[in-house]
Amino acid sequence: MMLSLDWLPDSLFSIPRHRHVGTQEVALYPVNYAPNRAIWLVETPGFDDTNRNDTDVLKEIVTWFTNSYRENVKLHGIINLYRISDTRMTGGGMRNLAMFRKLCGPDALEHVVLARPSSGSTMLRHGNNRESAMRLIDHIVDKPAEAATTVLDLQKEMVDKSLSLAMTAAGQSVDGGLLKQSKQFKKTRTDLQQELADARQSNDRKMADLLERERQKTQAQLSELAQQREDLQVTLDRLMQTREKMKRRRWWAPWSRRED
Repeated sequence: MMLSLDWLPDSLFSIPRHRHVGTQEVALYPVNYAPNRAIWLVETPGFDDTNRNDTDVLKEIVTWFTNSYRENVKLHGIINLYRISDTRMTGGGMRNLAMFRKLCGPDALEHVVLARPSSGSTMLRHGNNRESAMRLIDHIVDKPAEAATTVLDLQKEMVDKSLSLAMTAAGQSVDGGLLKQSKQFKKTRTDLQQELADARQSNDRKMADLLERERQKTQAQLSELAQQREDLQVTLDRLMQTREKMKRRRWWAPWSRRED
């Protein structure tokens, strides 16, 4: 699993890969690793995407990892790449890393490779070339048989414990952020309603019209946040209903042979 493959050289992949800005959905790519060994990298979207909300990103990730886990497809490791040249982590990057830890859980951290230090994981330098990329993969693949694979907390929570997405550690983190935003918008709405009442009382129609438009925009934002919180209530059964849609994507093909 890798949050983004854009920093890896094209020569690493055995099929052409389209490079783009921002990963919109989970994608799976075969790697030219060894003659008798197949390696697949799973690319996932991150939580720093300004075009998608965190609920949608989380559901995209959860759908693949819960379904693959039920198919007994397990991860050998997780590679999370950050720019080593960055002098500081951005707000989006910090949120991305925090959510990453919630998804993985403490038991999976020994299978994590980061380009920046993080407690419990391993930091390796990536030089944006094939040799450097292979060292990252070697670090994960070259493990004793008893420690070869790992299971994410997210997979345990939803598949083994049958929790809804909202009840998982990652889901609670997203929901907490949505709740905080909702409180801020509710305060804004209350302030606008008071200002609107004052404008109408003083017969200031232009100001009243402006405030009413702002109130409607704020209400729409509140409705969107409420919908995102509702979407977090998704269960594994509902995620499994997306199975047929998943199979039509190119990354599901390698696992289709596992079905009875």
